Amino acid sequence: MTRIYVCMLLFLCLSGAVFAEMLDDFDGNGIVSGWWGSDSVAPYCYTLDFTSTQHVHSGAHALRVDYDKANDSGSPYSFFSASGGYNLRIFDYLSFWVYNDGSPLWIKIRFEESPEKAWETDWAGIFPKTQTTNADWENLVVDLSRTFSATNVDWTAVKQIIFMVQPG
Repeated sequence: MTRIYVCMLLFLCLSGAVFAEMLDDFDGNGIVSGWWGSDSVAPYCYTLDFTSTQHVHSGAHALRVDYDKANDSGSPYSFFSASGGYNLRIFDYLSFWVYNDGSPLWIKIRFEESPEKAWETDWAGIFPKTQTTNADWENLVVDLSRTFSATNVDWTAVKQIIFMVQPG
């Protein structure tokens, strides 16, 4: 089983004046309307703990994800999603901190206006992964400006930001 912690999901705009908007800091601040995942029945490939205090980056809490791929052999990925209404057109980067146990971990991001209107980071060769071989925090960044050429998604009306996790 792999355990990861996610903390401080941010959008950053670095063109002109610096502007950031917090998606969720897991301390009760943010614009995410709800979190959900791919598991519908036991045995779950992951469990989510939104009030973990074991490893925090800043603030009092982090999202702990216990991830057991042995419970989901039908797909290389499992996912958890931040539901809401996001205008990504005004931001250049999605930045998030991940603490894991030192195991290789690939995380691709899927942006959905609807299930039929989606874009995944690996379609542009963007595939964030943890690099450290020690248990520690890492800042993973997705260059959103490379997504805007995808015309099947209205980047001002994204409803889901899905974190698709795969052991490396």
